[in-house]
Amino acid sequence: MGENPNIADVVSLLGDSTKASLLTNLMDNRYHTASELACMADIKPQTASFHLAELVGGNLVIV
Repeated sequence: MGENPNIADVVSLLGDSTKASLLTNLMDNRYHTASELACMADIKPQTASFHLAELVGGNLVIV
């Protein structure tokens, strides 16, 4: 996404329950590994990595 993201793209990322869970867990202002986030969201680490990559691509998460 560019500087002016398409709102539909942002909503599609936020509308996914797994991505929303990952984002919620990141709002504690602490650093977490993908494995920690996967455990908190009750998903496999590979799944967390996939979703986190999409969130990074959407500029919702900074690595």
